[in-house]
Amino acid sequence: MTIAEVYTLMQSESPELASISYYDHIEVDEGQEVFPPFIIFKEVGGRPFHADNHVYYLTIDNQIELYTADRNPEMRSLVIEFLNRHSLPFTLDMSDFDPDTGLYVDTFTISLE
Repeated sequence: MTIAEVYTLMQSESPELASISYYDHIEVDEGQEVFPPFIIFKEVGGRPFHADNHVYYLTIDNQIELYTADRNPEMRSLVIEFLNRHSLPFTLDMSDFDPDTGLYVDTFTISLE
């Protein structure tokens, strides 16, 4: 499964999250504002398993970032329920304040093949 497939799955199965979800970035017209909460899906890197000058296995690290104006455990729980329902193991960095945006960010990191 790819991060694009996870995004599409959320779009089809979680209407409360679908309307605030974006793949990789938010496309907005100049002057248009986007208000929290919103979720960004993105690839952040890969970890190859290699030996004998050959890559045998590649795991892609992905992040699902939940941006909110306040700490929002209810929204966080919706994302956790979605990931658990689809057996997608994750790590979570909870409610870091981003001074550049003035928003709180919960970062879910998932590894996909």
